Amino acid sequence: MLLNNIQTELTFACRTFGRHNPSSLVKFRAMSSKETLRKTISKAVKCLDNVTLKTQSDAVAHKLRQLDAYKQAKRIAIYMNMDSGELKTDLMISHAFNDGKRVFLPNITSLGPHDRKYFPNQKRHLRMLEVSSHNDVLNLLPRGKYKLKEPIDGYDCLSDREGLDLIIVPGVGFTSACHRIGHGGAFYDSYIQEHRAIAGNVPFLIGVGLSAQLVDNDVLPIEDHDYILDQVIIGNDVYCK
Repeated sequence: MLLNNIQTELTFACRTFGRHNPSSLVKFRAMSSKETLRKTISKAVKCLDNVTLKTQSDAVAHKLRQLDAYKQAKRIAIYMNMDSGELKTDLMISHAFNDGKRVFLPNITSLGPHDRKYFPNQKRHLRMLEVSSHNDVLNLLPRGKYKLKEPIDGYDCLSDREGLDLIIVPGVGFTSACHRIGHGGAFYDSYIQEHRAIAGNVPFLIGVGLSAQLVDNDVLPIEDHDYILDQVIIGNDVYCK
């Protein structure tokens, strides 16, 4: 029965987003696990063509630039998107440099012997390393499991204990109540805890995604360690917690 429901909703998603309708929500019913939800959203995202991906990505980048939290932030972390199946962040990064922000990009590295673990069996963690220019970003090489372009060195934003003002947070799915489901590595949840421990605060958190990644509030499983985002941008729509 569950598989039938998933197939029905996937068909709905492909038809809906094939018509480039950014305001529609994917209806996922009777989801039994985060992994099931991840797989189903990922399939829906694959239904989006390149034109839709660019259009929605550009809309999010322009909307982000209008938000007070962005305007006030001096130190911003922005993720580097995967080659496919994810909102594109290059325009956001370009805007940030043009707007005089200090830009930090994620680097995934193994925990050292003195690094604190925030989750059981945690072996790797995020660092946010500063990149000097957009041209330096374009010259980064793919690394790791997801072949993401990452800096391998640079100024760590927690070195001076000042941390970040704003983090642009990726995700597999989001809700209008600003909940998020990630890829399952808990990298951002653990990083937010580390930021709180070292810098003494949690940066403003903005999730960004595509129309196919917005799901109903009652279908996303929430766990105690999951942080609620401050805002979520989907296309031209901004949701606040």
